[in-house]
Amino acid sequence: MHSPESHVFLLLDLQRKCFLKKKFTKLNFYFILPLFIWPEMY
Repeated sequence: MHSPESHVFLLLDLQRKCFLKKKFTKLNFYFILPLFIWPEMY
């Protein structure tokens, strides 16, 4: 059973995840990829 508040929260959470996903794809090559290429540096 979903209350209206939880429904709104789920929608906001979905938007936030989409936003982070877009940001992640942009920052992917700058921050995430080096973690896999040079793990000994971290």
